[in-house]
Formats: sequence, structure tokens, C-alpha cells
Amino acid sequence: MRQLLTAPQVAGLLGYRPGWFTRHRSRLEAEHGFPQPVDGCGMRWDPAAIEDWLDARRHATRLVVADAAEQLLIERARSGHRAWPRA
Repeated sequence: MRQLLTAPQVAGLLGYRPGWFTRHRSRLEAEHGFPQPVDGCGMRWDPAAIEDWLDARRHATRLVVADAAEQLLIERARSGHRAWPRA
């Protein structure tokens, strides 16, 4: 049988304290597609599902940051400002 993660272990992977994860888990599942606990295993999660979710979030975050940087450069160019402020 595969090794499943407890809520404190999942919280650690997310970089939060267990209490935060407990309070926000339902919202993460409903609004952000966070994996639900494995059926029939109590409050335990599949580590592969957690890693897949984290990888997808990292990729999405990189796209958002890149798009925001591009938009900033476009706005600055249109307004006649230098692309980057002087140091």
C-alpha cells in the first residue's frame, strides 16, 4: 500500500502550519482544485496528487507573473516612460 500524507505533512508541503491548512482546506478544494483526501483512508492525501497540484500552481504562477511584467512594460512604453526606472 502506498504511503499517504497526514494533514500536518500536507501543510508542511504547502509551507503552512497545520492549523492554517485545517481552516482553509475546504476553500482550497472548492476554489482551487486542491486534491481531496483519499476515499476510505480518513484524512490522508495521496502525495502524487499533492505534488501534481503544486506543479500546476507553480506553472500557473509563472505565467501570471510573466504576463504582469509584460503588461507593465507595454504600459510604460505607451506612456513614454523608460522601461525600467533609473537606479
